[in-house]
Amino acid sequence: FSLASIPARPSKQESMRTARLGTLWLGAVVLAFAASSLALKENDFRKCPEASFCRRLRREAPSSGLYSVDPASLTSNGQKTEFVVRHKSSGRPLQASLSLFDGSVRLTVDEAEYTAPHPQTNAPEGWNPDTDGEWTPLPAIQQPLRKRWQATDALAHGFANQVLQHQLVKGFDDHFKVQDDKITITVRFDPFEVLIVKDSIEVARINSRNMMHFEPFYPKDSGVNMFRAEWPELPSDNLWEESFGSHRDTKPFGPSAVGIDIVFPGAKALYGLPERSVSYSLPNTRGAGLEDKQPYRLFNLDVFEYETDHPHPLYGAIPTVVAATPTTGSNAGAMFLNAAEQFVDLEDVQDGKSVHFMAETGVIDLFIFTGPSPKQVSKQIADATGKPFFPPLFSIGYHQCRWNYRDERDVLEVDEKFDEHDIPMDVMWLDIEHTDNKKYMTWDKNLFPDPAGMQRKLAAKGRRMVTIVDPHIKADQGFNLFQEAQEQGLFVRKPDGSGTQEGHCWPGNSAWLDYLNPAARQYWASKFGTYDGATDSLFTWNDMNEPSVFNGPEISMWRDAQHHNGVEHREVHNMYGFYMTEATWDGHRMTHPNRRPFILSRSFFAGSQRSVAIWTGDNTAEWSHLRAAQPMILSVGIAGLPFVGADIGGFFNNPEPELLVRWYQAAAFTPFFRGHAHIETARREPWLFGDDNTRRVREAIRRRYDIMPYLYTLFRIAHEEGTPIMRSLSYEFPHDDSLVAVEATFMLGDSLLVTPVDTPSVGDVQVVLPSHARWFSFPSLKEQSNTGLQQVSAGIDEGIPVFQRGGTVVARRTRARRNTYSMMYDPMTLSIAPTAEGQAQGEIHLDDGQSMAYEQGMFSRVSFDWKDNVLKVKRVTQQNVYNSDVGVERVLVAGVLREPTSVTLTGYAGTEQRSFNYNPDTRVLEIRSVAASLDQSWSLEIKN
Repeated sequence: FSLASIPARPSKQESMRTARLGTLWLGAVVLAFAASSLALKENDFRKCPEASFCRRLRREAPSSGLYSVDPASLTSNGQKTEFVVRHKSSGRPLQASLSLFDGSVRLTVDEAEYTAPHPQTNAPEGWNPDTDGEWTPLPAIQQPLRKRWQATDALAHGFANQVLQHQLVKGFDDHFKVQDDKITITVRFDPFEVLIVKDSIEVARINSRNMMHFEPFYPKDSGVNMFRAEWPELPSDNLWEESFGSHRDTKPFGPSAVGIDIVFPGAKALYGLPERSVSYSLPNTRGAGLEDKQPYRLFNLDVFEYETDHPHPLYGAIPTVVAATPTTGSNAGAMFLNAAEQFVDLEDVQDGKSVHFMAETGVIDLFIFTGPSPKQVSKQIADATGKPFFPPLFSIGYHQCRWNYRDERDVLEVDEKFDEHDIPMDVMWLDIEHTDNKKYMTWDKNLFPDPAGMQRKLAAKGRRMVTIVDPHIKADQGFNLFQEAQEQGLFVRKPDGSGTQEGHCWPGNSAWLDYLNPAARQYWASKFGTYDGATDSLFTWNDMNEPSVFNGPEISMWRDAQHHNGVEHREVHNMYGFYMTEATWDGHRMTHPNRRPFILSRSFFAGSQRSVAIWTGDNTAEWSHLRAAQPMILSVGIAGLPFVGADIGGFFNNPEPELLVRWYQAAAFTPFFRGHAHIETARREPWLFGDDNTRRVREAIRRRYDIMPYLYTLFRIAHEEGTPIMRSLSYEFPHDDSLVAVEATFMLGDSLLVTPVDTPSVGDVQVVLPSHARWFSFPSLKEQSNTGLQQVSAGIDEGIPVFQRGGTVVARRTRARRNTYSMMYDPMTLSIAPTAEGQAQGEIHLDDGQSMAYEQGMFSRVSFDWKDNVLKVKRVTQQNVYNSDVGVERVLVAGVLREPTSVTLTGYAGTEQRSFNYNPDTRVLEIRSVAASLDQSWSLEIKN
């Protein structure tokens, strides 16, 4: 390559990359291959006007529609109804199908077999048989020319077998119906349209705006003429070749774009379509006054120092959108299962919200999730794409990371400092500098001479370690991983298939494993079993897996690079990281079959929740990034991936102490809880900002550990039902129209309401307390007298406001410990917040916190039921007996109007009195020394 042909980057960017590469050899190269701009530059990444397929599909749709159904083509086996949809002007057939699942509808459209007339079948104009000879018609073209790749690996294992029986109803002049006992689907013939009704309520309309578009593969020699004949109204530039910046995309298979529109009647807000930094309630991209607005883009990218409140795509892509309709209190959703680059337009229509999906290639594979409740939509998403993995307990504790801890001594000193300052911590992390010259699954033995010993020292305290393992493999014949994969042909190949596609990343010249290839995934998984220096307390961080390629287009892989079986990278791009993490998961399970994996990934797709947690990437130490974290986490969660968080303090730059404290206070109530920092930033461990700030951070982290039993139970419920951990108010209160756009206040599960402080130098904050519930300050349990928008004290020493919802019981562990392992057998405190009717419910999941034994029923589920001044604690586990050896030491009851005369415990040891303390000012009853086991059923009765 020629360095002269590669554009230079800003000096700070060059400095950043040079520092991370850390070798003299790469000091010059990094100037050329630095991945991105100092901050997000509009011209570094393509938008709809630079993408020819987006220009074509975003055109005004014809009112008469492009497609109609062939009624004679209808067939059904009771589980799938198939029919042909024809392009009205050319007559080209497309094969469509409808299937029903539990609450979901699936529509697929793909190319059908077709004998296409050659565009030069007839003699060209001016042909004279007398002088030119007899014209020989050119043979027709058999299509499809190529099988379209489909993203079905993103679906849950066995999902296709969950299809429900349905009835096909024919005999109508202009439509047919597919129905079961709850859902009726009406398919109109001309123009083609699909209407979905559930329990007599219209849920969604597909192609009601006539935006469906399906470009077949054309032969290159005559494709332009064929395209123009079939799409005379569309531009025909850049069909077989396209450039962005200095990069040329050969597009050997030509145009193949697909698109479809969905209308959600009555919807007031749309959520999801991660990942980007915009408001939780997604702003429209089309409509009056939005003529210059760009559609949302779904294309996984390595974006350096991204901007907040900006629609640019980031590291992951989930093509799922959820619609909220407060008038009926219902939610519905749509997933356009396609791993290619997508653009998505959102728009208000007369009776609801419109979504228009546009993809560069692939098929139309559309899921409609009919709800109607938010939790049912979450379950339907999880049924389709897989349940979130159940993480080990340690992984929901606090993680300490930076790029980079220098050596073993540095790691162990930081570990010791957490104990010295009585700050809980579960995991130490190592970034790329721990490796031997950026060769992953290796160690720099000068800095880390005894990595296994280091891990054992952490493990002796109940702590774990995570190391980074990226997808780019150093192209070095002396590196066994590269040599073996090269010999076995397991790397992504050049566009012509002639050899390994190499590019540049942290190690310099690199190659990328083709994780689409099952053999490559199996090979990658096997390497975790030979990871030198790894112990059973080592876990994995998959970064840079969008994939990031410093000298590639948009800092990514070339679209025409070849994967397994000749699949182009453009077809699978958004699932590259998904396949990598699936292979990493398999490696963890193969190496440690009874240990629950923990894997953090930067890139993700629909289905990634089955194997990974994710974080919001390279944020910045600014108040705006703290503010942006909430809607970003909410958006990923509503789309089906609940284990997500943002780097505390911001990855780039140095946070002021107040910002760092406020970030810890907020992040303690998010699903993933990690501090991380860039190599050029000052050290920012919690004890480095003075005694007052050390105390504030300690208290923030301890708040996290205080609610660990409740939080762990939320993860177990998410694993079973697909519900998000962190939820919007509109998710919990779907009938309230005033809450559809609220994001500054959120719910942690269904019991705790949280409002972070994201503005400097303030002593109070506005909190939204929905009027449909009773609220108690947490953990004091003093009742909040008013609801709605409230101004609440939130000084930096007080921490951020948290409220417990009336009707809930929250299990806590209030003893300060060094990590989750140390508190495993500590007794619980139960916080009871009754409704106005005096009732409350809750539950807790108990198991060993680390193994897969829960899958064989080795766990305990305990329910808490408060009614008529009696707390009933019942072990409800039906399977194998798991004894937790955990008890309850204290019970707090809110809203008690007068002091009781007695408190009686009734259980396995008979009936006993318990001491208590009543506070008439807060109306909180504290029952002390309960000393009752959660392995038994028992009750507490309060008598007045």
